[in-house]
Amino acid sequence: MLEQGQWFGEVSLFIDAPRVYDTRAIVDCELLVVPAQAFHGIIDGRPDFLMEFIRLICRRYRWALEWIDETILQPLPVRLARRLLAAQHAHLLSVPEDTEAALRLSQEDLGQMLGVSRQSINRQLKEWESQQLLRLEYGRVTVLDQDALRRLA
Repeated sequence: MLEQGQWFGEVSLFIDAPRVYDTRAIVDCELLVVPAQAFHGIIDGRPDFLMEFIRLICRRYRWALEWIDETILQPLPVRLARRLLAAQHAHLLSVPEDTEAALRLSQEDLGQMLGVSRQSINRQLKEWESQQLLRLEYGRVTVLDQDALRRLA
């Protein structure tokens, strides 16, 4: 899940190949498209920018390895708790303090992120809702007990 100010599609700037993934917005947003030629003009004039992109790609590579590890080794409750906590952390960084902390995440979206069915996500979320760890609304999840989710993660 990407948040405000994050890049995607940067690999295709360095190798002549199409992007290997797509994205879709779940809220209204504005995008800045940087054509490859413009990007190369920027880094030719400012080599320090190239180092920032190398760091970005390394962070993405590390995230991919961690995701593979978690997907293979961790059970759904652990993976889902981690995903909700990460999404909530990113969401809280991008909204004013007095804004409700409900995450705009559908069960279908969560299932796709974690590689499981929407039904599996629904069962786990309903269990946690009955334990008052979170509140479910159509297309939204509000975390009520971060500490409990952290213990599960």
